Amino acid sequence: MMAFVREVDRANTSSFGFLYLANVMGAMFGALATPVILVELCGFHHTLWIGGAMNAVIAVLSLALGTRYRQQTPEQSSELSAQSLSLSKLTLTDAVLFITGFTSLAMEVVWIRAFTPILGTQIYAFAFILLIYLAATLVGSSLYRNRTLLFGRNWSAAELIGLLAVFAFLPAVLNDPQMHPDSVFAVGTFELSTRVFPLLASLIPFCAALGFLTPQLIDERSKGSPCKAGNSYAVNILGCILGPLFASYLLLPRVGVKLSMVVLASPYLGLLFVYRKSLRPKFCWTAGFVSGLLVSVEFLLTGPMRFRSNLPKPRFEGITQPRPFQPGKGKRSC
Repeated sequence: MMAFVREVDRANTSSFGFLYLANVMGAMFGALATPVILVELCGFHHTLWIGGAMNAVIAVLSLALGTRYRQQTPEQSSELSAQSLSLSKLTLTDAVLFITGFTSLAMEVVWIRAFTPILGTQIYAFAFILLIYLAATLVGSSLYRNRTLLFGRNWSAAELIGLLAVFAFLPAVLNDPQMHPDSVFAVGTFELSTRVFPLLASLIPFCAALGFLTPQLIDERSKGSPCKAGNSYAVNILGCILGPLFASYLLLPRVGVKLSMVVLASPYLGLLFVYRKSLRPKFCWTAGFVSGLLVSVEFLLTGPMRFRSNLPKPRFEGITQPRPFQPGKGKRSC
């Protein structure tokens, strides 16, 4: 899509941020509509058919756009094939993109595991977390697209990493059920605990900061070049693939939920140290102090993560347990 925008508008140097915003917006509406509307009305089988039909519509529209705009020049064509992903060309920006992709998707796996005692095991549990993740990312991407209008200046990557070093520890601190009063309210036929709101709210700052940082890094690196953007985004996606595998098969089984959150948030402290020279000393020390304070609160006050299922225990009414067989008493009776 960036290559197409490049053919139509050569002066556009921030097309990735615009496309990223549109893509996240579609993902958010898809995560909301699928469990709440499509699955309830159409069932799983027909929902898959709807998804397949929408992909066919995407293909038709893409072919139509390609037929309408045939403006590619030989020098643009050579630009598209001139670069390839090479480990020798990886930069600090690529390292940051890999770490953010790796940790964010790994954290999502840990969040689902940590919030299961409160959200339950229904399809809505995963949908809620995914919806909050995408909605916050959408807010961050929107802020990036309107950064000059809203803030009067552009936030640097170093400042955003300083914020991430703080925000990454919030879900770990707020995930203890003992910190929140418990009551249940009904949403239609679905019962939901009031503990859900502080837990899901703790995800918003981290995801919003990532939604701001990711398109900014790729736009600054690519300057509208689809090849450079593709390479950088590929590094980010590679982290998104490896992160959930690491969290599911290595981290969670060995160290548990709470320590997993700390381990996955720790790389942002390392990035804060790397970018320290690009930050004001006061900002850097404040971010480091708040992060350390959150870690201390997490281990000293909340204690180890306790899993308590809020699902009702199975009840076996009307079933009589068999009596033990006694020799000489005749046939066994129930």
